[in-house]
Amino acid sequence: MCSLNNNSFLLAFIGKDPGGLENVYVATSDSGMDMTHGMIAGILLTDLIGGRDNRWREIYDPSRKPILPLTEYAKENVNMAAQYAAWVTPGDVQFPDQIRPGEGATFATDCARSPYIATSAWTQ
Repeated sequence: MCSLNNNSFLLAFIGKDPGGLENVYVATSDSGMDMTHGMIAGILLTDLIGGRDNRWREIYDPSRKPILPLTEYAKENVNMAAQYAAWVTPGDVQFPDQIRPGEGATFATDCARSPYIATSAWTQ
């Protein structure tokens, strides 16, 4: 499985389901800040489920629409296009057994190009 998702805002989406489903809450897209956002999610979701307001509600609201400056938006889209290009471009070789022992190359897989280093028998 490949993942191209990266929340460039560095703030998780924590709160009531933005689709409006009853009794559904989310905590997602935390950009590698699991410990921090896990603690915040525990506090924030407990308050929301208990019917208490929380000063962090709006900051982490999953329905928020962050606005990027145009240059940041363009940069993120170029990055996304480059990642998609890796899916459709061929690797250095068509099959891993074409790599000679002691050498390395990329081999196109279902998801992207994967690096391989050949030994006496090819391995990833």
